[in-house]
Amino acid sequence: MVRLSKIILTLLILSFSFQAQAKNPPPGSGTSDIPANILIMLDTSGSMNSKLYSSVQVYYPLDVTTDSAGNVYVMEYYNNRIKVFDSSGAYLRSFGGYGNGCNQWRYARQFTIYDDKIYLADTYNHMIKVLSLTGSCIINDGIYSVAQRAYYPHAIAVNNNYIFIGFGNGYGRIAVMHRNSLRTAVWGPQNFNSIHTYAWGMSLNPAGNKLIVADYNKNQLIEFNVSGSTLIIRVHLAPLILVLTVF
Repeated sequence: MVRLSKIILTLLILSFSFQAQAKNPPPGSGTSDIPANILIMLDTSGSMNSKLYSSVQVYYPLDVTTDSAGNVYVMEYYNNRIKVFDSSGAYLRSFGGYGNGCNQWRYARQFTIYDDKIYLADTYNHMIKVLSLTGSCIINDGIYSVAQRAYYPHAIAVNNNYIFIGFGNGYGRIAVMHRNSLRTAVWGPQNFNSIHTYAWGMSLNPAGNKLIVADYNKNQLIEFNVSGSTLIIRVHLAPLILVLTVF
């Protein structure tokens, strides 16, 4: 009798242990006998159709630059976000988002860092954003006077005194804005349409006196001499062919 009681008690413990492994799933899954260490989720809305990316991955990176400490800033196009990594590749932070707030943008193409400030060409908000290295707002309203004459800023470069802005709507001109008073703008040569039509990217040399513009439509580079707010065409560079020799 004692032996039978022990057997019954053992069976009860095993049964309880087995039942304790099961828990009610989220509503809508249609069953309730799922072991506790397995999660099944049925997405009927399609909201989980896109891949989720962890903090150390980047999604559609479109531009990259570094700050004075060597940290790397990567712009994710579709996420409207900048991710920051240290010089060894460790993730530090991210900021941005879709919208028209100061630290939000809509599908920007290019940004740059100068004097440890972020200058971003907010393409579909038709604005220039100036942010701190942590994404805090510094300037948000600098391109309204320019936007009345040329929408869709794509390319941006900055030197000590000026911000250079190239546009992607076939307008073919470059705006030059004073760095500390963005509402004041001057313009490049009137005949830019015959020179270039789509400034996808641009960059200045370290001295800030030469500007290279990448023309998306004409498949060429254009180099300008920079004298204050004046741009002087120096040379047209034909499409470059890079030949790599493997030893």
